[in-house]
Amino acid sequence: MSYHKVMTPSSNSSRGRRSVSVMSPSETFTRLEFEDDAVWKARKILHKKLSELERVIKLHTTPRKEGSVGVGAGNPMIIAAKKELQRLRNQEKQLRWTALVCWHKQNIEEAELEVKQGGDLEILNRAVQEACDSDLGPVRFFRDPNLKRFVSTHLFSLSIHIHTKTLTPKHYLTQGHHLCMAGKRALTVIAKARQNEAIKRKTEMERIRLKKAMDSMEVAVLDKAIEKATQRIGRGHLYVQQALEHRKAIVFEEKHRAWHELVESFKQAIGKAFADNDLKMLEYWIREADQSGLGPGHRVVMQGKKWLDTLNKRRKLAKYHVVEAEAQKALSIAMNAAKRALDNLELEVAHETQLENVYLGRGGHLHLNE
Repeated sequence: MSYHKVMTPSSNSSRGRRSVSVMSPSETFTRLEFEDDAVWKARKILHKKLSELERVIKLHTTPRKEGSVGVGAGNPMIIAAKKELQRLRNQEKQLRWTALVCWHKQNIEEAELEVKQGGDLEILNRAVQEACDSDLGPVRFFRDPNLKRFVSTHLFSLSIHIHTKTLTPKHYLTQGHHLCMAGKRALTVIAKARQNEAIKRKTEMERIRLKKAMDSMEVAVLDKAIEKATQRIGRGHLYVQQALEHRKAIVFEEKHRAWHELVESFKQAIGKAFADNDLKMLEYWIREADQSGLGPGHRVVMQGKKWLDTLNKRRKLAKYHVVEAEAQKALSIAMNAAKRALDNLELEVAHETQLENVYLGRGGHLHLNE
């Protein structure tokens, strides 16, 4: 007759739950820790009666001899009695197994409920570990494939109708009992849910921080917020990527504004130099604009060069007008002097010849006044 070993109560169990395990066949009959007095008393009586039945069967199985009460092992009564003994033992083992499964079922359910209400995950983990360390442990398999699919695809709940055959210990493949597997899955689901909730809260905090940083339109503030968010939720997160894109837009806008201001400053300086007809300042600002990043092909530099050509042409034209005026003045003076000398010559000739009516005409010929 085989029995199971009992685990000692766990000192860390919550709310009075106790841990048990099945007895090994070599151990004597021992009380399960979770059994109350009435069950324990009934179990002891059953074992006593089974032992008595076994003794009687052995007594009457002895071959018939002179002075013996045995009827032989082949007697139908002996065979029927052995079958009945085996049936009773199997039924007792079934009841013991059912009690063990139901106790761990309730233990895990209570632990799961407590954890769902905000308790420590260690409570459920301890309850599942107690079930796995018992005879339910990691060498059982699902008898019912539908139950296996249900447990593996739904949240852990042991309030389902468990068929009697699923409570019978059967050794098939190295897979945990459905209570252990469901408990582990419940532990994983709750842990994952808490982890997701923590990540969600952390992500929301980073979203708010990044939003404030983006609204400030300051690159330094945004860089600090992006660095913190990268450490907490990762650089590849959507919120961090949005902040990086926003930062690119801010930097582009600042560069664009600075470039526009630079172009406008050179445009105004070059225009003022041209308006003042200041050739040196115009050349200076064109050179500065070329070397400051605008380049020789920029429209402001090209316009400045055109205005520089215009000023050079104006200066050349002004110089030409000055030279022309000087030449005109010199020619006028020389022509007037020549005319006065000619008039003086006419007077001298007329006085010498005493011919008042004679004047010097074109070609050097003398003519008479009519």
